[in-house]
Formats: sequence, C-alpha cells, structure tokens
Amino acid sequence: MLLLDTSAIIEVLNGTKIGLSIKKEMESDEVITTVLNKYEIMVGIKPHEKEKTESFFEQMDVVPLTIKEMSLCIAINKKLTTAGKMINETDIFIAGICQELDAAIITLDRDFLRVPQLKVRVF
Repeated sequence: MLLLDTSAIIEVLNGTKIGLSIKKEMESDEVITTVLNKYEIMVGIKPHEKEKTESFFEQMDVVPLTIKEMSLCIAINKKLTTAGKMINETDIFIAGICQELDAAIITLDRDFLRVPQLKVRVF
C-alpha cells in the first residue's frame, strides 16, 4: 500500500516529470492518502482547479486520522523530540497513519526519513 503525501500529489496534479514518475509507481500498488493531505491540497488550489482535484481524490481512499493512530503519533513525537529531530505535527499524524496501515509514504519531503520504522520513498 502506498500513501501519497501532499508534495507527491502536487507533482502528480501538475503533471511534472517527478509527477509522472510517481504516477508510474502508483500503478504497482493500492494508493491512498489522508484527510490531512486532502485538506492541505484543497486549501491551496485555485477555483478552476477544484473539479480536477476532486476527481483525483475520488480515485483513491482518503483515510481519516482516528484515535487508533494517535498512540503511534504520540510515540513518534516522543522519539523525534528525544532525538532532537522534530518534524511538523501534520507530518507526524500522516506518519502515524502510515505506520498503522503498514503503508509506504511517497513524498518529496525528506523530513519523513527522520521517523523511525516508517517506509519512505522520496522522489
């Protein structure tokens, strides 16, 4: 299972060279994203991009952050804080969802590499 991070979604939606590589990778596995990623995308789009963007999200499951993932998020936060390698809170929530679902995250954000035991594919 592959989880698309916001940075990867932007590349795919914009049809960049990196986006095309990510799209090829998406063909090999089940692809999901999170409500957090959808939120980040939807608040940043222009009105004329709304239909295309909504259509993109309809092609995959958009998974929520639930109480089930919260214990993983707390553990990730504590490990990163202790190691002095903190990342932003939204990324911690996304990482917790990835770990709960045993999904690899596809991203352009190298900060995810700081999260112990997270499967990360940086493009």
